[in-house]
Amino acid sequence: MTRILCALAVICLGGLATGVSPAFGAFPGDNGKIVFDSDRDGGDPDIWTMSPNGSNQVNLTASSEAADFLASWRADGQKIAFMSDRETPSNPTPPGFPGPDFEIFVMDADGSNQTQITFNALDDEVPAWSPNGKKIAFESFRDGNFEICTMAADGGNPTNRTTNAASDGVPDLQLRPRR
Repeated sequence: MTRILCALAVICLGGLATGVSPAFGAFPGDNGKIVFDSDRDGGDPDIWTMSPNGSNQVNLTASSEAADFLASWRADGQKIAFMSDRETPSNPTPPGFPGPDFEIFVMDADGSNQTQITFNALDDEVPAWSPNGKKIAFESFRDGNFEICTMAADGGNPTNRTTNAASDGVPDLQLRPRR
């Protein structure tokens, strides 16, 4: 694990030093795969998976013509949450805007069953699964600045957890077991 962390740090720092945007990734779930985003195919970023040694790289969102990124594994390795600005019937491009806003989507580990789970007129971004897979934390622009929200894994019961004038972001949800 230490080797993987060092390799990722060197790759990210090397990319920053050369002016190349780094891809973002999440460490393996129980299925042993790493999920990351990349724009290596040109255009908008897609969600990819690979084995920890870098082999078996698969583009899971190649058919999307949107920016799909900042993916997060559910701990059991069966689901991936990610953010996307893809246009859907419930996420149209508003008049005068270049495209739809960002929403949270989930999909199966093989890229199938891509489903939008947030439906907000403003951006919902940066999903993070709880360890038990029952909740997702995310940042949302719902009240005019970024706040931390949580919701059920199916998108139900979105709840704003921070309310202040400053922007809050990049959540990581750690639920402790009940005693």
